[in-house]
Amino acid sequence: MVAQRLLGGRYRLQKRLEDGGMGSVWHGWDERLRRNVAVKILHPSLAHDEVCRHRFRSEARAMAAMRHRGIAGIFDYGEETDAEGRYVSYLIMELVRGRPLSDLLTERGRLDATTVVAIVADTAAALNVAHRAGIIHRDVKPSNILVDEKTNTPKIIDFGIARSGAGMGLTSTGMVMGTASYVSPEQLRGGDPSASSDVYSLGVVAYECLAGRRPFHDDNTWRVIEGHLNTPPPPLPEDVPAAVAETVMRALAKTPQDRWSDAAELATACRELLDPRAAAESARREHDRPNRSAAPGDPGAPVPPQSRHVGQRRRPSTLIPFRRVAIAGE
Repeated sequence: MVAQRLLGGRYRLQKRLEDGGMGSVWHGWDERLRRNVAVKILHPSLAHDEVCRHRFRSEARAMAAMRHRGIAGIFDYGEETDAEGRYVSYLIMELVRGRPLSDLLTERGRLDATTVVAIVADTAAALNVAHRAGIIHRDVKPSNILVDEKTNTPKIIDFGIARSGAGMGLTSTGMVMGTASYVSPEQLRGGDPSASSDVYSLGVVAYECLAGRRPFHDDNTWRVIEGHLNTPPPPLPEDVPAAVAETVMRALAKTPQDRWSDAAELATACRELLDPRAAAESARREHDRPNRSAAPGDPGAPVPPQSRHVGQRRRPSTLIPFRRVAIAGE
């Protein structure tokens, strides 16, 4: 048994925290450094596959290079072989003290606009760090955002199905990895996920926090998919400030070109709603980043910021019928 196998080593498993399609997460104890950790163990059916192990290992290395207060840190990666010759792959991560945003929504129904904008700003900033490292989360949803109830500071967890810029991801061809209620239209059409896909998913999270419901929610998964692809989101409640609603709706544009250019721009837009002066300083720092030095017209050049005025006219989105794809992680 995996738990018994790890008990004799550096990490001692204490309590199973959750189970998912990718594996299980445990509250663990680091015997060497005497600290609490989270231990994520890759599902045996995936750990036995050399390709999956390679991807898991490579993504762990990439994620270990990320440093941001809004991303749960990774401390270690390990592989073992059990008595039957099966591989066990696991990640040692920061044990985050907080409650899933999904739990807060279950308790409160809705969150006030100021709280939502602050959570989205911090989460978008954290996602931008991941994107700059070449990592797309692909499963941004309330249960993967832990919130410190004292400070409302969010932290993203579970990059277990993340995809790297090198094309690595724990998926099979034709499989859309993520959760149907939050996945982007381009992924549902079978396209590769991008940073903009995470922006869309965060927009769904923001909508749910403000409205107390997802923009597309149905017991029939295919009706949910149809909504993401071809149906405008219903208007947010009238008590949501117009500028906040405009910010969220832009994140929910059907095509990536109509959304915020990246997670950093979404973070800046949210900070501007909270404190215009602080947002201006944040935008200046983003502009000075080394990787934004591409010349205009180059593939790597940044998209110029656009006006965020309510009622802004945009080019219409192109609605494309979806092709039948499999959804994992629902």
